Amino acid sequence: MSYAKKTLTMLLACGLLAGSVAIAGAQGTQGQGYGQQQGQQQGQSYTQTQPAPQQETTLTEQELDKVVDAYVDIREIQRDVEEKLANVESSDKAKDIQSKGYEQMISTVEKHGLDVPAYNSALQEIQADPQLQVVFQEKVDAAR
Repeated sequence: MSYAKKTLTMLLACGLLAGSVAIAGAQGTQGQGYGQQQGQQQGQSYTQTQPAPQQETTLTEQELDKVVDAYVDIREIQRDVEEKLANVESSDKAKDIQSKGYEQMISTVEKHGLDVPAYNSALQEIQADPQLQVVFQEKVDAAR
């Protein structure tokens, strides 16, 4: 696998992961009561621990906006590629569609003033910071 494809695979994984984490972070508090209730039914008690201190974000508002714009565009490319792949019967044609999609995604990241490593790094930072996840998701929702 070429470097560009490996990089794009990481890009896709991080992009999907960031979206999932942001959504899960917003909904995550809904399931907490159930686990506590189950533990109490089994005679166990749970104690709440203090959350780890938040790391300072290194993303500026402008950088976050670039990541959001790239992320929204990449999600659209992914949907387009998935739709095209659903109607393909030839593996050669499927590879061609995937290859063009990869190229479009890399170009999209660069079009927004980022490179792939910077984009991935930003998504990892967003994933690690629950407050930043909320801001990211709000910006993604507003950009749609």
